[in-house]
Amino acid sequence: MARNDDVYTIADDQILDSMRRELERKGAMRPASSSADSMTDGSHKGTARSRVRYAQPATSGTRALLASTLSLFICGAGQAYNGQGQVGALLFLTETLVVALNWSVCRMWPEVRALADVFGVTDLQIFLSVATLDFLVVFLAMAAVHQAYRQAERDDGPFGGKDNPILSGMASLIVPGWGQLVNGQPGKAVAFLFFGLTGIYTVVLLLFTPFLAMLNEVNAWRDLSAQLNTGVAAVLAASGVVWILSIYDAMLVAGFRRRMN
Repeated sequence: MARNDDVYTIADDQILDSMRRELERKGAMRPASSSADSMTDGSHKGTARSRVRYAQPATSGTRALLASTLSLFICGAGQAYNGQGQVGALLFLTETLVVALNWSVCRMWPEVRALADVFGVTDLQIFLSVATLDFLVVFLAMAAVHQAYRQAERDDGPFGGKDNPILSGMASLIVPGWGQLVNGQPGKAVAFLFFGLTGIYTVVLLLFTPFLAMLNEVNAWRDLSAQLNTGVAAVLAASGVVWILSIYDAMLVAGFRRRMN
């Protein structure tokens, strides 16, 4: 009787494939249609393409610093630099209109008072309305700086600061909060910037506009002149102290980071 020496080899893939078909037949398993199978089949057929995406490493460029600095000096310029031209134009137009309104009120005060009398608006209400609008623009300017910084970081990656005490200190000496932007601290920069802009606004209002002369004509303010002077002195003192703190903080943080690095 002839001997049969043939050896049959069963691969693991054949066993698994058989089990998978049996489970599919019984309804216990859905037909395999995953992306992994598609890529496997495609590798044999030469039709599938890999769609693997590689994450871009975060950069430490200065785009965030440049964008926020532009908005610091020209409201909306940082947004235009970031490619948000319409937002930048809207911010710039808003600030321009408010400045024009202040100039018009100061230059045409008698005509403004006469027009206000027609509608029953008092002089005090005019001053309060203009002052409220000015402070809203101050908040708008701070928001523009912060938004320009964050948008640039989203586009170009996080900014880690310059780690240069002299540069940071000089920046805060010019404008409080600018040194914090150089250090990569936009939140702290906005806090210092608020006090700085408030002080600058008060000085400009008192020294470069006829605000005080017009205010003396308002009867409601004559009895409050002492309180007004005290309030102005407090605002200027607080702004000066915060300005000095901004310089000190900017140099301290930059110096600490330089030593750490």
